[in-house]
Amino acid sequence: MRARVVGLSSATMLVVMWFLFARAVSVAQPQDFDIPNGHFFTQTGGDGEKGFAVTDDEGIPFWTEFQRLGGVQAIGFPVSQRFIWDGLVSQAFQRVIFQWQPENGAVAFVNTFDLMSSAGLDDFLLSVRQVPKPLAFDEAGKPFDQIVSERLALLDANPAIRAAYFGVAGDPVQFNGLPTSAVIDMGNNLALRAQRVVFQQWKEDVPWARANEVTVANGGDIAKEVGLLPDQSALEPVDPPVRPFAPRVEVVATGLQVPWALAFAPDGRIFFTERPGRLRVIVGGQLQAAQVAQLPATEAGEAGLMGLALDPAFQQNGHLYVMYTFRNPAGELRNRVSRLTESQGRAGNEIVILDDLPGATIHDGGRIKFGPDGKLYVATGDAANTALPQRLDSPAGKILRINADGTVPIDNPFPGSPAYSLGHRNPQGLAWHPITGQLFNTEHGPVGNDEVNIIRVGGNYGWPNVSGAGGLPQFADPILVFNPAVAPSGATFYNGSQLFPWRGNLFFTTLRGQHLHRVSLAGPSFEDVAGQERLFEGEFGRLRDVVEGPDGFLYFTTSNRDGRGSPRAGDDQILRIVP
Repeated sequence: MRARVVGLSSATMLVVMWFLFARAVSVAQPQDFDIPNGHFFTQTGGDGEKGFAVTDDEGIPFWTEFQRLGGVQAIGFPVSQRFIWDGLVSQAFQRVIFQWQPENGAVAFVNTFDLMSSAGLDDFLLSVRQVPKPLAFDEAGKPFDQIVSERLALLDANPAIRAAYFGVAGDPVQFNGLPTSAVIDMGNNLALRAQRVVFQQWKEDVPWARANEVTVANGGDIAKEVGLLPDQSALEPVDPPVRPFAPRVEVVATGLQVPWALAFAPDGRIFFTERPGRLRVIVGGQLQAAQVAQLPATEAGEAGLMGLALDPAFQQNGHLYVMYTFRNPAGELRNRVSRLTESQGRAGNEIVILDDLPGATIHDGGRIKFGPDGKLYVATGDAANTALPQRLDSPAGKILRINADGTVPIDNPFPGSPAYSLGHRNPQGLAWHPITGQLFNTEHGPVGNDEVNIIRVGGNYGWPNVSGAGGLPQFADPILVFNPAVAPSGATFYNGSQLFPWRGNLFFTTLRGQHLHRVSLAGPSFEDVAGQERLFEGEFGRLRDVVEGPDGFLYFTTSNRDGRGSPRAGDDQILRIVP
């Protein structure tokens, strides 16, 4: 293999360059986005910055192999475009180099420090980067498990480096490669070399680390710095590919009855509620005929089975939470929040965690979601009783905040009360900003004055004293008011890459307005409205909920069979927005 070495002024300068580069990549990652047959990674941050793409093009499945091996977590970010090296199509990443081998139709990867050794750069790396020389290993004929065990024993000489080696998500051998040197005293640091990275425990403070801190240098970055990669033009980041943004809507499920709330499981299953009391699931894109659960919900007007939330630890405990309306022994409509346990597509073992909430045929609220703090937030309406939202002894007309077992968190604003905010008429949507963590809500006003609010801890939102922007200091004004009414419902912030131009925007569905509403917010606080747009107005009728799926698409539901809409063919539906 060819090697072209670029002279470097000092080891310090190189390490500082690597540190700055690594930080730039870390900051840039949220600007990445999917492209056809691959993904584009920006390198320097900011909308529209330069970077590198990993793609499956011309029959060369680099993107597929990148994903299969663990993506950025295991391979690192790309640090080059594709280039030809010794007749093979190649691409460099922070830890490995991919090479296409057409004779066997496969992508092979080369550990970068192994590659640098074969290129005769060990002495050079020792002098400019304080990278130890590799040991000579006699491993012919040994079982692989024995080789791994003997190599990992090299880590025992230094507990801090050993902890750093194993302190990664996933398989540390896949992430770092096997150790290839002992822990060597390099003067101002103790260093261990692996196939993909170098670990350095610093004996004294340096500009990029404090004494005893362990830092990691990626081999692919160093290979790029020392000129090992032959095509210099391939190392220069390029502009993002031009891609027209023309999102379209696809059908996910049809023939539903008022799908009220959506929630994604970590394995990609879509759980959803239907107002008559059914909890259902979509698996692998297919709606399952069998119900996950039938709740004892009373469907009456706006009442019935409403909110749905999956426990943050759902993958481990199978807990999901629902909010529904029922009739008590006196025949009165009440609401409750219950926890179910799901296993193999069925949910049971109902445990009521919040009971006897005021209910009615209108204004039940009904949205429940776990916040970034791990607490369960419950939106309740005034249940047609305007005296309740201002009373702290009533849970109606509030946003409640509870622990997963229904107890009251000790840091709630009103000691002993589940109330987080009050003065709400009929809150329908809850969403947290992905950067600031600030809670936003949507709610219905009386004949107009529909609101989008920023929810402050202990805030009073005025109902029934005021609706819309009252301008009174004791009440929080909304950031958006709608006249005439649009009846805003479910809400979410988009934080994915498939619909990249919408990243950071607030989305909420509208019932009366019959559109998906998009709101862009101005930084740095992201509390001021910078722009708005009505999407798909009138195309699908009344819309009830919207969530971002793990695939980066936006999913939303229609609500044309709720007694106030005009059902169309296939209604009600779950739909998704794709680029």
